[in-house]
Amino acid sequence: MDQNIKNKVGVLYIDADKCYFYEEGLSNKLQFSFPPDIVSNLEVLNKKKLVGFIQVFMKANGINPMSIIIILSRNDTFEEYFVGTLDKNQQNIQKFLELVPFEEVISKQFIFSDRIKVVAANKEFVDIVAKAFTDIMFDVKGVYPMALIQMLLPQLATNFDFHLILTKIAEFEKYNFFKIADAPVISTKVPPKRKTRLYALLSIFGVLLLILIIIIYMTFFTRKSPQNTLPVPNIILPTMSPVATSSATASSSATK
Repeated sequence: MDQNIKNKVGVLYIDADKCYFYEEGLSNKLQFSFPPDIVSNLEVLNKKKLVGFIQVFMKANGINPMSIIIILSRNDTFEEYFVGTLDKNQQNIQKFLELVPFEEVISKQFIFSDRIKVVAANKEFVDIVAKAFTDIMFDVKGVYPMALIQMLLPQLATNFDFHLILTKIAEFEKYNFFKIADAPVISTKVPPKRKTRLYALLSIFGVLLLILIIIIYMTFFTRKSPQNTLPVPNIILPTMSPVATSSATASSSATK
């Protein structure tokens, strides 16, 4: 690796949809925002565009390859405290990570004497941002959650000081979320969750399809066809005259 790349260090600070870049020698930090058709609510909508967008920005501002660290603000991560030891909280930690609303999650645990702090982020987002820099020969030293850095530097909660960050990089190496190249990955990975959105859409589609089938069936197959019955003839019964009995006939003869 070029010695100049190793000697120069820059900081990329990501806060929701905004990014700030700083290196020693810049008169002011550089800033850009992710377009909503590329990144929305930390979800990557277009990987290729995200990589290209970052690379074009760096080249357009004349930023040459160097070592870089990426810091995620507390708006970009999910965090939770667990009281007790790590052994007793394994299941609780796993449940927490499963609630983080991303397909893949990276997390970092920081263990205190009586509690554990777990911070998690969108692995896909972190991977793609890091790739955007490594593809143009930047050396990504690591990804750090501000939720952990502030334990070492609490003053950053009210004032994000790039100069201070650059002087303390070695001290918060233990908070590193993710490392590139041959360095060991120190994140906890959660198996990909079920694609609940896809399943929900398929369920809705299935219900709508069933309703459509029922409507078609009731419209075309349950109509009562007219009965093929012959008209009932209007039958006129003949009038019947009374028939004389034998006794009545005898009486009539006697009279005569």
